[in-house]
Amino acid sequence: MLFRSAELAAVVTTDVIVDYVDFAGLLAEATVDRPPALKHLILLGTSTREGFLDRAAFEAAAAGATNEQVHYLRESVTVRGEAMMMYTSGTTSQPKGCVISHEALVRVGIEQAIRWELHDKTRFWNPLPMFHMGGISPLLAHMYVGGFTITQTYFDAEEVLFLMESERCTFAYPTFPTITQTLVNHPKFDETDLSTVVLVNDTGQEDSLRFVQAKFKDAAVVTLFGMTETCGGVSWGGP
Repeated sequence: MLFRSAELAAVVTTDVIVDYVDFAGLLAEATVDRPPALKHLILLGTSTREGFLDRAAFEAAAAGATNEQVHYLRESVTVRGEAMMMYTSGTTSQPKGCVISHEALVRVGIEQAIRWELHDKTRFWNPLPMFHMGGISPLLAHMYVGGFTITQTYFDAEEVLFLMESERCTFAYPTFPTITQTLVNHPKFDETDLSTVVLVNDTGQEDSLRFVQAKFKDAAVVTLFGMTETCGGVSWGGP
């Protein structure tokens, strides 16, 4: 259904987390009855699978594209043209495609950068996935100012604490209590030097946010309101 409703021409997936989820296998099953518009299935990683363009073939095709071709395609993009279709289901409904324009992505990214007072020395940790606006929108904000972004393939609280300390993180973006509470309640949290962190984004009830603020003594804990339909955040707390 998604392939048809989005009129997809290509789907790119990965085998990086095949030990958890076999994305290529699921995609192969879902495209047995392939819609006419879907021309390419691309598998980026280390494996090769029948019916998929693997990384070597993908990179070879990319190497054959000239700078002039890329420039021509770039200039054909319109400011309010479709940049992304992010699927969201809220809590109860069937997934619906939210069409996000290039302008929306850029403008929201710029406004986040202004509101959070980001700059080129900002060192940002964000565990949120790329299928969520919380993974994409703040990334664009940091690209806009030339900030440094830290993330992981898997969320592991102990590894996060090591990364935040060793990389001298300044902005932590756990955002959801499932991640934040796992982090602040980890046995090694209190012994980790997080003095460089000046801003933490989280959501939740008042008592939960106050607890997180008490744990991050040197930082301002802020929250936000947003929806996928609005390209992520609508309003954000500032430092």
